[in-house]
Amino acid sequence: MLIDCETALVGLSRRRAMRSRLRLDLFDRAGPSVKSETSTVAILVGALVGGLSHSLLDGLMHPDVRPFAPWGDTNPLLGSIGLGTLHLGCLLLGLVGAVVMFVHVRREGA
Repeated sequence: MLIDCETALVGLSRRRAMRSRLRLDLFDRAGPSVKSETSTVAILVGALVGGLSHSLLDGLMHPDVRPFAPWGDTNPLLGSIGLGTLHLGCLLLGLVGAVVMFVHVRREGA
């Protein structure tokens, strides 16, 4: 959770820096997708979801990770899915995300 908070704070400071650099009119010309991804809510939700999912995914493949610490010192997720299956699943989800993002940006520009 500490990393989530740090990620959110770094994201918020980057947002402020980006807005100050792009203040002229570049940020105003950006589409809704860019503006929505730099909102405070988007940064906080992204940090929370990213931090939690990263711990759980690492728990599936790394024996030294304790995804439920400090409440538990074991890793019940280890070995529940094969490494090849995990990598394939991540690749497929990444491809689906890329297609969804591409379609969304194309529709926004049309």
